[in-house]
Amino acid sequence: MRHPWLKTLSMTVLGLALLTPAAMAEGDGPPPPKPHKSNADSGQGGDRGAKREKRKERREAEQEKRQERREEMAKRARHALFRGIELTDDQKAQLKTLREEAKADREKWKEEHKDQFDAIHEKMRAAADAKDREAMQAARKELVELLQSAPRPKENLDKVRALLTPEQQKQFDANVKEVQQHVEAAKEKMKENREERREHRQDRREKRQGGDGPPAPKPEKKAD
Repeated sequence: MRHPWLKTLSMTVLGLALLTPAAMAEGDGPPPPKPHKSNADSGQGGDRGAKREKRKERREAEQEKRQERREEMAKRARHALFRGIELTDDQKAQLKTLREEAKADREKWKEEHKDQFDAIHEKMRAAADAKDREAMQAARKELVELLQSAPRPKENLDKVRALLTPEQQKQFDANVKEVQQHVEAAKEKMKENREERREHRQDRREKRQGGDGPPAPKPEKKAD
């Protein structure tokens, strides 16, 4: 099944490419929920507490890597969007203003929806503690729907295009199309990697489940 956010990845990357690196570093939504600590985990440590801490560190490291990849993708897209386009000083100043306005709009939206983010966080924490997969999926769906109400990256793209001359717009449109093609290829690669990881996890589960069974019979030797 395709994730909903993959459907809008092209426009998201293109829109983020027009924002400042500082704005991109702050992210689009809330951080992943942290599990509640139980009494068993709050003593001298214990195996459960140590394992949770390691999982937390892995999640944070993975989140940092995803953010780095995202920033790198947006940086490349930003350069690609203006390839072959010589902006005037006035256009550069207007582009800077658009970036600042886009950042302000995103910050305002995040602040207005903070309570909703917190509520979804709590649902995710409860689902994680209870190991309730259906509840976690429902909370994630709610988060996706909330993020869809955020300022649309496509609007930033249209505003930037309006700053350009007709000749520049032709080059800009060609650049946008090329970036979209690269993003689509990246989406397909992500899908392939996800399928490979799913198959790998399935293989490991099958090996664990079959490890306690009887050994496979040895083939009989034929008499010479």
